[in-house]
Amino acid sequence: MLTLFPDRLEIRNPGGLHNSLTEENLYAGCQPVRRNQILAGFLRDYESSATGRRDMETRGEGFLTLVSRSLALSGRRPELVNMGGAVKLTLFAARPDATDELLRSPANAEHLARSIAQYQQGKTSED
Repeated sequence: MLTLFPDRLEIRNPGGLHNSLTEENLYAGCQPVRRNQILAGFLRDYESSATGRRDMETRGEGFLTLVSRSLALSGRRPELVNMGGAVKLTLFAARPDATDELLRSPANAEHLARSIAQYQQGKTSED
């Protein structure tokens, strides 16, 4: 479940952290523990027809990438809470100046423009 607030995005996922995984060892960069090996394998091998890219590399760097980008944009580390029967991840809104920094990067601006164009094409084809 996604809940968007003016200052943050909360993501709740049913089910607790897998096996012996804890918030602390996720922040420390532990080896990933995949709950569903078949799904992880499919996502790793899936190549998007829209972009020609594979978006999941299965190197176990996703969470730490999320943490570093969140720190760079919002100045805050995402909050991960294991609630027993669910996990909640809170991502904080970017600082206004961070958005400007992102858009100044030609690679980021190009990626954003491509993403918007792909979204609009998909949206237009449904109308």
